[in-house]
Amino acid sequence: MWTWHRASRRPRRLERASLRLQPPVCVPAHPALSVVVLPGRAGGPMQHHHSGETVVTMSRSLMATQWAARLLVVAVLCGWSGVSRAGDAGGVSGVDNSVPASVQAFSAAGRSNAAIEGRRHIAALWAESGWHLVKAGEYDRAARAFTVAKELAPGEASIFVGLGVSAHRRFRDDLALAALEHALQLDPAIGQAHALLGDVHVRHGALSAAVRHYDAAHRQDPNDVTVQERLLNARQERDVEARFDRLLSPHFVVLYQGEGTREVAHEVAERLEAVYDEIGRMHGYFPDETVTVRLYPEEQFRAATLTPAWARALFDGRMHLPNEGIRTSAETRDRMLKHEYVHAVVYRLSGGHAPAWLNEGLALFGEGGASAETGDLLARHAGDLEPLSSLHGSFLGRPQRAASVAYAESGAAVRLLIQRYGFAKVRRLLEELSSTSDMQKAFERVFHERYRDFDRRLVSSQGGRG
Repeated sequence: MWTWHRASRRPRRLERASLRLQPPVCVPAHPALSVVVLPGRAGGPMQHHHSGETVVTMSRSLMATQWAARLLVVAVLCGWSGVSRAGDAGGVSGVDNSVPASVQAFSAAGRSNAAIEGRRHIAALWAESGWHLVKAGEYDRAARAFTVAKELAPGEASIFVGLGVSAHRRFRDDLALAALEHALQLDPAIGQAHALLGDVHVRHGALSAAVRHYDAAHRQDPNDVTVQERLLNARQERDVEARFDRLLSPHFVVLYQGEGTREVAHEVAERLEAVYDEIGRMHGYFPDETVTVRLYPEEQFRAATLTPAWARALFDGRMHLPNEGIRTSAETRDRMLKHEYVHAVVYRLSGGHAPAWLNEGLALFGEGGASAETGDLLARHAGDLEPLSSLHGSFLGRPQRAASVAYAESGAAVRLLIQRYGFAKVRRLLEELSSTSDMQKAFERVFHERYRDFDRRLVSSQGGRG
């Protein structure tokens, strides 16, 4: 694999391990950097700069083989905006921001066996880079890499699995379903597609479909422990839901047990539709997909969710609510419903990548802001606030006092973000997180402030040791 230095006229070759997709060192990794590939004399690629562009020339035989493949893979990993190929007359084509179109131009170089093999080789490298980017949590760029691979090798089922993974991780399950179903048309025995379709159907509450796909994946690989666990869980969830009655509203499916709870279910559905509008206006987000809500008696709620005694509800892709929490005062009920629905919004906007402090802080903000009790708690513990990086995981495993401080700090962090940058920028952070699981990178890309500097600012604002 090659990386290019704008200040140098020669490419520096990276370690051979980079062919296994260790990230290349891009100097500079600038999104506006473009590369133009020109037919040239036999031998290795030559590089020069013209009108602010990096121009690479190589022989036609190399253009269809590993040298060009490496260049193209470097392009996506370094975030270059386009790769173009000029015609035989030597005129430089315009840089194309659409990667698939660039690859179509490149792959039109010839119909020979060498060219066909070259395209397959390039497609394999693009697909491998896509899996590397999935592993790194860069799902937008992974989708881009798999799209290029698909253009070059449209009959390769595993590439469509990659497209399905990257779409599912970005909460584009419409795209994921299409890609994964096409993968199975190309290769009905590809178990990974069945497993991923199971995941998609679980997210949308289609548990019978999920069981069917997990079962197919399990038959193809009986030793896959992860698939075994998901199949068992999906069967158990399906059997549990069969014991619930359903109440449908435009944006929610409320599951309840027994006629005695039907009135509570109606009340919850009615209030949640009002919450949908209120929180939707706050976030500028009105999803079409329904949210599933389960109502439980108190003792069943604890057994089903395994939550500590201090937790008043749970969101895990579905809203789990104890009936007793609904039957308290209207103010307490509405705060709980707003809090849990904000979790649903954050989950979808961020692709499930929002750290706990951001998730809980936004939920507290959505339910009505900080209470006097929260302010007192922060004042008493100002010197003991944790770094935000320590508040990325769930708070459910903490004792009640430590959890209360974590919630209070989360609320203060979100209020400070909104005060400094405005709510629209915080919404933008959620969107950025849908493309990457790297909170520090997303934070600094949106706010142009170092994550640790904001952390110190938060501690200082609470009177702690900044």
